[in-house]
Amino acid sequence: MTRTTPIIAVLGHRGWLGQRVVPALVQAGLTTKVIVRKGSEVGEVPHGVEVVILDWANTSAFTDALRDVDVVMYGPSRMVISSNG
Repeated sequence: MTRTTPIIAVLGHRGWLGQRVVPALVQAGLTTKVIVRKGSEVGEVPHGVEVVILDWANTSAFTDALRDVDVVMYGPSRMVISSNG
C-alpha cells in the first residue's frame, strides 16, 4: 500500500517552535513522530504522535528512527541572538 501523506519527525518538540508545529501537524492529519533524547523529559505530546526515545550519539538507532520519515524538523530549544552594535 502506498502512503499518501508524508511522515514528519520533529526534534525539539518541547521548544518554542516545536510546541506550535507538532499540534498543527496533527491537526492537519499528518503522521508525526517526535524524537526525544534519552534522559530528557518527553512532556506533553498530542494523541496519535509517535514518541521515539533514543541516544542521539547512537547513529544506527537514529537512522532506524528516521527510516520512513519524509521530513525532519529541528527546532532547538534555545537560541541566542546577539547584537553587536
